Amino acid sequence: MTKNLAGVFFALLSVVVSIQAQTANGVIQGTIKDDTGAVIVGAKVKLTDQATNQSREQNSNELGIFEFRAVPRGDYALQAEQPGFKKQVVSNIALQVAQTQNLEVVLQLGGVAESVEVQASAGLLQTSEASLSQVIDQKRVLDLPLNGRNLMQLVPLAAGVITAGRASATQRQGNYGSAFSVGGQRDNTSVVLVDGMEISGQEINNYPLAIPSLDSVSEFRVQTSNVSAEFGGNSGAIVNVASKRGSNELHATLFEFLRNNDLDARNFFSTGVAPLKRNQFGFSVSGPVFLPKLYNGKNKTFWMFTYEVTRKRQGVSSTALVPSLSERTGDFRGTGAKTPFPNNVIPANRINPIGAALVKLYPAPNSADPARNYFGAPKGLSDNKVPSARVDHQLSSKDNLWGRFTMNAPLDQGVGSALSAAFPGFDQVQSDNNLQFAFGNVHIFSPTVINEASVGYVRFRRERHSTDSYKRNWIQELGIKGYIPNPLTWGAPSMTPAGYPEIGYSSNNAVFKWVTQSDQFVDNPTSL
Repeated sequence: MTKNLAGVFFALLSVVVSIQAQTANGVIQGTIKDDTGAVIVGAKVKLTDQATNQSREQNSNELGIFEFRAVPRGDYALQAEQPGFKKQVVSNIALQVAQTQNLEVVLQLGGVAESVEVQASAGLLQTSEASLSQVIDQKRVLDLPLNGRNLMQLVPLAAGVITAGRASATQRQGNYGSAFSVGGQRDNTSVVLVDGMEISGQEINNYPLAIPSLDSVSEFRVQTSNVSAEFGGNSGAIVNVASKRGSNELHATLFEFLRNNDLDARNFFSTGVAPLKRNQFGFSVSGPVFLPKLYNGKNKTFWMFTYEVTRKRQGVSSTALVPSLSERTGDFRGTGAKTPFPNNVIPANRINPIGAALVKLYPAPNSADPARNYFGAPKGLSDNKVPSARVDHQLSSKDNLWGRFTMNAPLDQGVGSALSAAFPGFDQVQSDNNLQFAFGNVHIFSPTVINEASVGYVRFRRERHSTDSYKRNWIQELGIKGYIPNPLTWGAPSMTPAGYPEIGYSSNNAVFKWVTQSDQFVDNPTSL
């Protein structure tokens, strides 16, 4: 009875381990045949990563089939040999992110010392699974001009994907790229994976958080329909990103993109062109780990690091109506207002000192236009830092380890209040610090039993407050009694007198601290 239960358990386990979990790695598989079309059993097959020179080996089975699983995106060479046949080498096999590459290798009669070398041809059809997807390759990732260099701007290149409108939930989140809608669904129904780990937020809007820089990405696949079960949980697209890995060659890039107002046009109501200066610069370095006289990681240990900085200063010009100099002292003569006081002048002893202080929040008029007597062009601030790093290490012929880190640290200072950008000094400050860590191991128990395990952590932290937060207690300064605010909420009180725009830190600008995080574990066992 015990033996029977053990047999049933093993059978169930065999079914379970054949199920593939979400991953950015792919599969290279195929059949070894002779020139008559007969399959060759026991042929020695060797797969080599052309960038790192790391290799794996196995023999074709009784059906002449070989299958290498958990293979990272890259270019590979496959070598097949069998006594009595010429050695066959297929080079430049391009494996894309989350792709299954099918090959048919034909061995010709001859000696093993002889070899035939061929170039791999790209397959036009994906026959191993039925999902609809499109790969945005590295050439398009790096070469297409992008205003902002945000990876999410490239997702609408895939069929069935459009950029979402301004009212979308994701679109309203600064520094996270343009929102996209797939197949007519809401923009917050899609998921973004980097190396098989989610970077999407766990809150209602589900927008991606720690987005890697363009220079740290190899390519990504947008799966829009009929995705397999391991990608369940959302009805939209699956954006599966493969990060760039180091190789045996040292590579480095340096870049800067500049935008300014030199060729901008003047706003019709402005006296001049609104100032703009935007710098986006950074670098990327990758290669083998090499410590002179200590360690040479060629063919074994590789690293990649990118760092990108964005700095933007932009003025926003607008006009508004503010109290005149005489109105500030209680003199409303000539305004057409009612006359509760003689000559329409409020006596000085009847003016509340708090009200007199609040009216000073409005800047003095600087225009002769009686309808809009104030023109302002305060500058907004938008900064971001995006470091990304990855390390790959071959622990042994049976174990490959990798780790990756990405951070987004956007800082935005909005211009003026929410309803009128004209008034400086009441800006909203929003700072984020988003982190994502991921670690993985591919363990080869045997050529037919492989386990791919990954753990990940993503954290979203946002703080929003006024520029006076922790610095200036307006409630105490104005003499308002009966309320002791938290230093985080310090800011000029918001008010909207009849006939005038809002002044102070806008009631539409929330004040909060927000932290959300999630831990992930993905295991992908395979038994062939």
